[in-house]
Amino acid sequence: IYAIHNMKTREFVEERYKAIGKVFMRAKVLIRVPKIYPHHRGDFREMEGIMFALRVRDMSKKPN
Repeated sequence: IYAIHNMKTREFVEERYKAIGKVFMRAKVLIRVPKIYPHHRGDFREMEGIMFALRVRDMSKKPN
């Protein structure tokens, strides 16, 4: 897991991590792809990547 310096963000991610388990590991793949958020840098871009991955996961669970 990336080093996250913003404590509120860190707590949020830790809570989400408990909730989603291994899905978080798959989210890391998206985080590493700079094309998703090329205008962000460092932890902020990584957090955006996590949020993006969680949104995709949440949407995929909803019935069509």
